[in-house]
Amino acid sequence: MAKLKFLKVKKKHKQIFFLKLTKKKKTTKFNNSLFLGNYISNINIYIFLYLRIIFYSKLGVNNSKQFTLISLFYLKNFLNKNIKK
Repeated sequence: MAKLKFLKVKKKHKQIFFLKLTKKKKTTKFNNSLFLGNYISNINIYIFLYLRIIFYSKLGVNNSKQFTLISLFYLKNFLNKNIKK
């Protein structure tokens, strides 16, 4: 089964968090009914070819790195349980 791992990149005015698939499969799909509670409004989610998910967290907004990481942990656990083989 494919697993996700965290990568973090700092760029000007943004912190970019990656959840990257460690095993590439064309049939990998994610459940569209993902719910991250109160954190979802502060995170933009981009899915590219089902190979990686990128989170952009603008610095200076009312969302801290800690909240973003908590959301990522929820998402990581959710996706690791729901990624199809």
